[in-house]
Amino acid sequence: MPTYGYNLIDVTSKDEADAVAPGTQAQVWLFDYDNRTCTWEKNDTYIRDVVSSMANDPHVAGFYFSNEPDPFACPTAPQQHKDRNALIHSLAPTKYTLIGIDANWRDHFDRYGSMWVGTADYVNYNPYICYEWNTSTCDFAWLDHVLQTAQSLPQPYFIALQAFREKGEWRWPTAAEEAQMLNRLKDPTLTGLRGYLTFSWNWQNDPLLNHPAVLAEIQAYNLRLPSPCCGGGP
Repeated sequence: MPTYGYNLIDVTSKDEADAVAPGTQAQVWLFDYDNRTCTWEKNDTYIRDVVSSMANDPHVAGFYFSNEPDPFACPTAPQQHKDRNALIHSLAPTKYTLIGIDANWRDHFDRYGSMWVGTADYVNYNPYICYEWNTSTCDFAWLDHVLQTAQSLPQPYFIALQAFREKGEWRWPTAAEEAQMLNRLKDPTLTGLRGYLTFSWNWQNDPLLNHPAVLAEIQAYNLRLPSPCCGGGP
């Protein structure tokens, strides 16, 4: 992974965290919030055991503890996330926390407002904008809207960019489209942006390694090199 400029690797266990390559750290997945039952997949005892075991582990950067919770189906979700965030910080005060919210649920995205502010150190947004039904371009206006919304809130944030295909909805971006997405993140006015994620390294048995031109754009961005497809400075 360091070859491609990545410094964070998603893992699910201490053994995996301790095996990350030199020059990288682990971001530990603590399982999810269940939008059907409005409860956590893992109880507080599990969180205490797992987080305590990695609280002082230099291989661990932080904990990712929820992805796409639904506050409309579960009105208590924001407070539950604040409570879990507080628990994690009480056990590992030097590690960051991250949750991900659904930036593709367009009918509801703007209704989130500030409800997720304070639920974690960082909130991750995942605007996937390259659709199967449009092979000529991606919806960069939506990416811009998500970035502007994130920037408008008093909450540091991450962005997850598309590097995958999901049959029936999303297609692989071209190298030029990936470069355009990454270029958006270079905007100096995005003062709340603290990092970004690539989704995904391997989704539906079609790994990023099978798309070397897209991966080359990501690598160049990560290493602050000119875009291989489109030129320009780092």
